Amino acid sequence: MADNSWNDPWKLTAIGMALVIVTAVITGLVVANLTGTQPDQKATATTKTAVATAPSPQPAVPSQAAIETCN
Repeated sequence: MADNSWNDPWKLTAIGMALVIVTAVITGLVVANLTGTQPDQKATATTKTAVATAPSPQPAVPSQAAIETCN
């Protein structure tokens, strides 16, 4: 009698789902590794230069001389 262990549809479904899950996990790890390294380096370099070259903020309250000039 022939061995019909590969004809069980649930067994084939489980193997297929396992392959899909493993492929998704590996793809996710590769994509996360590729996108997580270079933008972080560029962001820190851009942030440092943006902070270094940013002008000082204007005061929120006008000085007394400015108030007297307007009045």
